[in-house]
Amino acid sequence: MKKQTKKRELLTIVLGLYQIIGGLIGLILALIVILNIKSLQYLLLPVVILAILFYCFSIFAGISLFKKRKYALRISLINQCIQLVNFSFLGYAFEYVAGIYVFLGFDLTNSFQLDLNYGLSSWILNINNQSSTIFLHFNVIAFLIILFILKLIENQKNEESLRDVEAIGST
Repeated sequence: MKKQTKKRELLTIVLGLYQIIGGLIGLILALIVILNIKSLQYLLLPVVILAILFYCFSIFAGISLFKKRKYALRISLINQCIQLVNFSFLGYAFEYVAGIYVFLGFDLTNSFQLDLNYGLSSWILNINNQSSTIFLHFNVIAFLIILFILKLIENQKNEESLRDVEAIGST
């Protein structure tokens, strides 16, 4: 039992590191974009702030795992769920990734095409930008991490239940 707990703690630390590093890479990329913009338009400012908040959320999720907060796995699950799907449809687009991504999806802009893309932290938010691009992508890495987090949550609940039963038995 202790071996499983140690393994779970190590994997949780790795997940925390992944989220912190992914968030930091995203923040650095956002700052590079800000520094390279000649004149920051007021309409662009909320989008940049939103990107920074998402990357800070990833860092917060990672730090919460390190501090072994009770809500840490749920926060991490939310962070990965936000990264699961990205899309572009008639001028509206959303993409958020804090960490590594492998996108598998469909591009329907000119015809039906299968897409496979990969890279590091990414952020796109388009609102009515006159683009005719249409695609839907799923982040395979985020999907695998979601499955991993769900397994960690299940294991955590099982360990808590076992401790409760042992506590009842020892009284």
